[in-house]
Amino acid sequence: MDGGKITGVSSADPGIATIPAQERFVSIEGLFMLIQDAITNDAARIEVSYDEAYGYPVDLFIDHDERMADEETSFAISSLTPR
Repeated sequence: MDGGKITGVSSADPGIATIPAQERFVSIEGLFMLIQDAITNDAARIEVSYDEAYGYPVDLFIDHDERMADEETSFAISSLTPR
């Protein structure tokens, strides 16, 4: 990470050589911004689970508008190593 932006993504699975759509990855700070934006904009549904030790989001689902299809946002975070 450099200046709050993700500069690289690697797979924890040795069977996966490249990560598709690396531009879709979001920093931990970015996840908190997505959650706050969903709250501010009164999203239809917000579901978040947080890491018990460090407090960062580990599962995030936002349904921005229940009347629309395919506008949901979802992230699952695993194997994060705090610095």
